[in-house]
This record gives sequence, structure tokens and C-alpha cells, in this order.
Amino acid sequence: MDEMRHCPMPGAMPAKRKKDRMRRQPFEIYAHKMVKMMFSNRSITRKGALVMSSFIHDFFERLATEAGHLVRINHMQTMSHRHVLDALKLVVRGSLAEHAIAEAHLALGKFGPATGRAACKPPTPPPKDDDC
Repeated sequence: MDEMRHCPMPGAMPAKRKKDRMRRQPFEIYAHKMVKMMFSNRSITRKGALVMSSFIHDFFERLATEAGHLVRINHMQTMSHRHVLDALKLVVRGSLAEHAIAEAHLALGKFGPATGRAACKPPTPPPKDDDC
């Protein structure tokens, strides 16, 4: 009886299965736009744009993985913007991280009130001593 169950009926077509793949957002368009915005008389090749797209996907994956680790360490089930910012500090180091965090605070301030949440204030830099 088990042999009959696994055996296809004569003349029956096998069912086609859909491939379950995640759709990847192509960032090549934005690479072209950024190059045109920065250098109006320059362009980027298609392969160069594909490399940039791959770099962006890799960076987002690393950031999301690190933020997921932070959520798990803090025994929480929901990822917040603080987890993403802390993951950004761990993944990207130095002045690039400071610039990215400042831009993130500006974005949160811009889009925060639209969701009904209070706007985030950007961090104030420490005062510089000119007497030294």
C-alpha cells in the first residue's frame, strides 16, 4: 500500500513547486543616482553598481545579525532603534560610526512624529576646551 502512495499515477503531471526565495532589493539604481549627485559628469559601470549593491546587502545583513544578537542578549523579543544604533557602533568603528549615528538621529527626528512617537534629539557633542 505504501508503494502505491509514493508512486505517481500514470499520466499525472508532477506538481510544480514554487521556489521560495527572498526578493532582494537591487541597490544599483541608487548607486547610479549617488554617483550622478556627487559627480554630475561621471557615471558608474553596471558591474561597479552590482558590487556596490552586494556591499550594501552584506552590510545590512551584518547589521541585522548584530542587532539580533543584542536583542537576544537583552532577553527581549522586539528589536528597537536602540538595538540597531548599538549594533551600528559595534559593526562600524570610528568617525564613520559617529556620522552614521548622527544621520540616524536626524532620520528618527524626521520620521518619529509621523508614527506618533516623540522625536529623538541628536546627541550633543562634548564641549571643546580652547584653553589647552
